[in-house]
Amino acid sequence: MIYLTLQGRAVDTDMELTSPQRHVLQKLLTWEHLGLKPEDFAARQAKALQQGWGSLGPVEESPALKTVAGDLAARLAIRHGQAPAPGWLKAQLWPGRYAGGGLEPGQVEAGRLELLVRDAADLERGRLWLDLAPGEAPETALERALAAGGGLLGELAVLGLVARA
Repeated sequence: MIYLTLQGRAVDTDMELTSPQRHVLQKLLTWEHLGLKPEDFAARQAKALQQGWGSLGPVEESPALKTVAGDLAARLAIRHGQAPAPGWLKAQLWPGRYAGGGLEPGQVEAGRLELLVRDAADLERGRLWLDLAPGEAPETALERALAAGGGLLGELAVLGLVARA
């Protein structure tokens, strides 16, 4: 299984975790899905690592397992309002998903330009709105916003998305 963190790191559980670590990960995934409070999740994680697989003893917490466990804890903190949520785009990232994708100008309404966000497979992944200056062409507004960097459009440009006409 490939687990994708909120920061976009892919962890290949078959290659990076041992069988006992994958067993602990299955428990962690279940507890995250159940929506435990972060403190309950941490207590259960510690107990699972101490007991191990089939109560055979402690399981070493490798860097990959720490990464995934930390990500699951972060997701629970977000769910319980104890941490800010990531942007809508960061939550669905994985390496290469948007490379070759694009931002396409859509409709113009009331001085705002609709932007279609497409991934590498050319599937629509969302829509954004960009304010237009008076008399500004949609393509010019998009290029201006991407060149300015920062904000969500800056994040999109870093992902490899390009302006499409």
